[in-house]
Amino acid sequence: MIDKNVRKEIKPAVIKAFKFIFMSFFFLAIVILPVLFLNKKGFFDIKTINVQMSERTNSDKVYFQSLTTRLAQDLERYKNSSLLQVKLGEIHKALLQSAWIKNYEIRREWPETLAIKIIPNEVVMLYWDKQHNPYAIYENNKMELISDKRITPDKIHNYDHTVFMNENIRKRMIELIQNLPENGPVVESEIAQVGYTQQTGFWLELVKKQIEIKLGEESLNLKLDRVSNVLEYLSQKQINARVIDANLNQKVLVRLRKDP
Repeated sequence: MIDKNVRKEIKPAVIKAFKFIFMSFFFLAIVILPVLFLNKKGFFDIKTINVQMSERTNSDKVYFQSLTTRLAQDLERYKNSSLLQVKLGEIHKALLQSAWIKNYEIRREWPETLAIKIIPNEVVMLYWDKQHNPYAIYENNKMELISDKRITPDKIHNYDHTVFMNENIRKRMIELIQNLPENGPVVESEIAQVGYTQQTGFWLELVKKQIEIKLGEESLNLKLDRVSNVLEYLSQKQINARVIDANLNQKVLVRLRKDP
């Protein structure tokens, strides 16, 4: 026979187990089953896919709005899928493969909205191929064809296919542009083109006066400071330059423009 003391210990344990089982069934009946019923009836079917993007500058706002719209259209296939059962892994994979997306957040907004917030990679410059098709070059050194030229952002251009397909040189071009001064005559908005040759290294061309600036390959930030000082001096003296060669030791060579 079971000892009375043992029986007293077993009884509370059995009661506790029955309480747990009862509460589990109660939770299942009150919460889980109604949710499953509503899901089967389409209550949680996705009706809205809301894709938003962080604030952009005016120069690339239209471009990124177009990409955001295209992404929303691509995600339309998930409409009428259950928000409970939608495969977020597939969406994560698609977003990670997009060259223009830097970071993102996906949220389920109950009962019927899938919300995605995008932080895009900056467009640093544009590459134009021989057929004059523009490619956006992002800060992550990836490139993407711009199918509609009307939305091309206003960025520095490059036209050299051989150089541009060199990933290392392209990366250094990106770094050069990102390190341009925030003030003065060689700010990003004043640069029309960026290029590279083995003979002279990196070079820039100004928008207004079409001055070619030769920088070489080393100490680019220091050379940009020197060029800024030279350009300010030339502007004050109203001297028209054609080439500014900063690819020299501690000095800058200026070739003047002969035409009036």
